Amino acid sequence: MQFSYTQRGSGALWIVLLMVASVAALVLLTYRPSQNGSGTLSSAPVAESDHVKGSLAAPAVLVEYSDFQCPACAQFQPLIKQAQDEFGDKLSIVYRHFPLRTIHPNANLAAQASEAAHAQGKFWEMHDLIFAQQQTWATAQNARDLMIGYARQLKLDTQRFVTDMDADTTKARIDRDLASGVASGVSGTPSFYLNGAKLTPSSAEGFLNSIRAGVEQQ
Repeated sequence: MQFSYTQRGSGALWIVLLMVASVAALVLLTYRPSQNGSGTLSSAPVAESDHVKGSLAAPAVLVEYSDFQCPACAQFQPLIKQAQDEFGDKLSIVYRHFPLRTIHPNANLAAQASEAAHAQGKFWEMHDLIFAQQQTWATAQNARDLMIGYARQLKLDTQRFVTDMDADTTKARIDRDLASGVASGVSGTPSFYLNGAKLTPSSAEGFLNSIRAGVEQQ
């Protein structure tokens, strides 16, 4: 799928992103950011427990801290897909949970659903489906039932899915991602780190150009 931004669409994306980031900054009042030797904010090292698409041997590794209920995060998904299509095996994507629980009441449930799907080998399939259906479940009273419906759609074992979705280990996994984001200075979603360094693009094209630079510098 080729994604292109119109001038109006691009502007709307960045307005939404700035609004969400501003609210999130009020939610996370204090944090202790990790820094590399140059003083630049950096992400926690990628581990085996991370959700990774592509090879970690790729020249560019993009870490995303994201909230499934965040509108800006959903709008970034086609752009990330465009980057994957352009850079192929030169880029790997790492997804980490950063649910803004105070302002997005169903975000943590969606994260739990993705982890339950991961237990059956379909994290990325559930990731894509949850984002695609964001407007359906985001404020729904029956969001849990909708998540179970998505599990059926992906042909998962729904009984196991429900058990895994509610498991303490699942909740702890999400908490670990959240904690690593706070330690890395994340205050809003989506937040990106390219090859460990904080990425702060000012536009959609700037986002892609930063990744191109990350690939070329390696």
